[in-house]
Amino acid sequence: MTTSQRYPTASAFTTQHPKRWRRRRRRSFDHKLYTPMVHYIISHLNILLVLSLPAVLCYRSTSTKKICSGTENGLNKLEVHEKKVERLRMMYANCTVVHGNLEITYLTPDDLKDAGISDLHFLNDIVEVTGYVLIAHNSIKNFSLPSLQIIWGDKKFRPTSDQMVSQFGLLVLNNAFSTFDLSNLRAIHDGSVGIQMNHRMCHWKTIDFRQLLGDNYEKRLIIRDSYGECYTDAVCDSSCLHCWGSEKRQCQKIYRNNCAPQCSSGMCYDVESPQFCCHPECAAGCFGPSDSECYGCSTMRDNGKCVDKCPTPELYDPITTQYVKNPDGKYAFNRDCVTTCPAHMVVYKDGCVSRCPENFTADEGDNVCRPCQGACPKTCIIEQHVNSLNIKDFIGCTKVDGVIEIRKDTFIGGALLQPNGTFIPYDPMTPAQLEALSSVRQVTHYVLVQTEKLKSLNFLRNLQKIEGRKLFDSKYALYITHSFSLQQLGTISLTSVLNGEIYIASNFDLCYIHNIPWNKLIASTHSVAKVRKNREADVCEAEGRTCDMSCDLSQGCWGPGSEMCFECLHWRLGNVCVDDCSTDGEYQASPKQCALCHPECISCTGPGSRNCTKCRHVSLDGECIRNCPQETHFENPATHVCEPCHANCYSYGCTGSGNFVGIGGCNRCKYGVFDEDTQSITRCLRELSAERLCSEFPDLENYYWTVPLSTKIQTEVAHAVCMKCHPACKSCYGYGVDFVHYGCDCLNYTYRETPTSSVCVLQCPKNTFIRPAPDAGRADECIPCDSQCDGCIGPTSTDCVECVTYKDYLSDTDRFNCTNVCPADRPYISADRLCTDINMDEVIYEKYEVNIVENYG
Repeated sequence: MTTSQRYPTASAFTTQHPKRWRRRRRRSFDHKLYTPMVHYIISHLNILLVLSLPAVLCYRSTSTKKICSGTENGLNKLEVHEKKVERLRMMYANCTVVHGNLEITYLTPDDLKDAGISDLHFLNDIVEVTGYVLIAHNSIKNFSLPSLQIIWGDKKFRPTSDQMVSQFGLLVLNNAFSTFDLSNLRAIHDGSVGIQMNHRMCHWKTIDFRQLLGDNYEKRLIIRDSYGECYTDAVCDSSCLHCWGSEKRQCQKIYRNNCAPQCSSGMCYDVESPQFCCHPECAAGCFGPSDSECYGCSTMRDNGKCVDKCPTPELYDPITTQYVKNPDGKYAFNRDCVTTCPAHMVVYKDGCVSRCPENFTADEGDNVCRPCQGACPKTCIIEQHVNSLNIKDFIGCTKVDGVIEIRKDTFIGGALLQPNGTFIPYDPMTPAQLEALSSVRQVTHYVLVQTEKLKSLNFLRNLQKIEGRKLFDSKYALYITHSFSLQQLGTISLTSVLNGEIYIASNFDLCYIHNIPWNKLIASTHSVAKVRKNREADVCEAEGRTCDMSCDLSQGCWGPGSEMCFECLHWRLGNVCVDDCSTDGEYQASPKQCALCHPECISCTGPGSRNCTKCRHVSLDGECIRNCPQETHFENPATHVCEPCHANCYSYGCTGSGNFVGIGGCNRCKYGVFDEDTQSITRCLRELSAERLCSEFPDLENYYWTVPLSTKIQTEVAHAVCMKCHPACKSCYGYGVDFVHYGCDCLNYTYRETPTSSVCVLQCPKNTFIRPAPDAGRADECIPCDSQCDGCIGPTSTDCVECVTYKDYLSDTDRFNCTNVCPADRPYISADRLCTDINMDEVIYEKYEVNIVENYG
């Protein structure tokens, strides 16, 4: 199968596009768990293991792609048994996604010659690298990664520990390349790009790094001491300006130039038609507008589509008020949504992880992380006796893969023989240090105790099983002898010895064990227990060292006290024998076995939080829980019962059943109604969109919907809000009084402000008159008065209530005309601004003369 068949090239994406690749995290060895001998072996094989392991860890996620683990050697020049090129071939042949880092360093022409090849063609299939790409100190002439499209930079390379040094997603350092072809590279998602001391890579001078790094690419680009031997300008093919080499196929992929402003991703798929935007969830460009036509996904890919998150495996059912399985649910695995996690991963919450987090564990055969019951499992590999050098390795261990040997040397000190024939001395221990063994539950080989320093083996109180895969003296799984100070065993949890015999002898001060039914512990029918020459039973009784009265004395015990019984006379609660199970917080789990109620129960009739008779905190559908689900329920303070939020609260939670934002209602609305008077959200709505308008609600006819703009509204409404129209509007689609811009349907009157535009008003303005609407249901119209009118009842100057300038009465009527020029037959103006044919100035003058004559004549 060719590369183009297995994974489409950039040009092939016009007709098809690949699914995202699955990636995996390579596990590393925890050397702290190994004994000194294993440390020695690892120290000699470590380099070989590190370099050969990725090839072993490669796996196919589908029939058409292969994921391989990368390396993390940095700039270290490691010596390996395999030849360099053969090692790279083993790791990366047919690999399409490198999970980790791709490091190609210190290659010479002789390395290629020894491999019988002229180039590293087996790297040609690599399409993505999840970590960084390091290409450094190579003296070969040409190098290419022709299919590489995306460097994610999830892990970045820092050349030194100096925090001021950039962290690189791509570092090309000190190479002798004449050409370094990355002709399909589209994006370096995270990390800087470093190009240093590459004197002959002349075509890289033409590269538009904004295409690879996005805006502000200068802050992520470091070019130093390169192109020193580029004496002439590099020439691209005539079809392009930016290229990795001179051939047409080596033209750089351009997809960020001249994109239209509405392209929120900053990427478009047709630079000749910049309005063809990539979907916002795309990374590295696209070959179409949808979320299924991206070269890479900025967040997650689900079934070929780029999404912001994977569909969760469980959904809350508001009808049953329970979490139910989501038939479309998936887990996040790197940047992919998968229905099941790979076999080497475990499920934690909604994702696939390489190991469970602290305080969680996955049982054998089950890859789901669940909270640990008690101490979390931790396996320790122990092949030497307990001593001051390895005692710290036992801390937190629940399973010892090997042996537990406590000998005289443990407490007097000694030396350990190393594989190289030398000895490492170790100091004496104290008995108190053996508490490091207290978490051990299982031992794969055997347990041996032979010392005069111990009075009890209580530090093994959690030991449940001895497997006996390897036996002491080829016979014994539990061997305790010549421990002259030992008074009690204290191994209260021991229930099974799968293979091998038990030998407890010559412990002259050991009591309590005489009636223990050892055959109940031994699983093998061919094995027996040999318990002899310990302290005599009658001597122990005379000394008062006998089992507690709550024990079934016929079964013996591990030591003094009610928690040491092999079997209880009446009932057992945990490790303690009790008279009954009547105390609050306890119930009868099985014959002779009490159990504690669920922590959320004050009292109960059985296990779990659904068998409580009284809750400690709150209840939800018969189940006692600590807190009500914040997204969907609130606590009724009177009943301490979780009650559902109003459906219109969606998943934003509430403090009561109300359908509003505030105390007693929703914490936030998805869709809401805003009240101008109270400046608050008075109601949450179930649905609101361009198809479902505010006006479709009977009481919201004069409201319009919009996205929440103010910070206050945004805190109360997530998606859309109904705002009241202008008071002059009966309905609208925006806040304003004209129909053209805001769709305002007038409530009372329309008023034509200009010959081409009308607005809605509550009252007609001054100097207008009301013209009744021709149709019922339509608003009356405010018509401007004549310019000579001061108020009017009609449109002409004869319809004025008062005149602005002069009033001219029409002959023989009470009507008048308003004018700014009196007519020729009434050219004179009276004191009250009436047009008249009498010259009032002459009349006044004549009266003045008459008065003079009469008075002085």
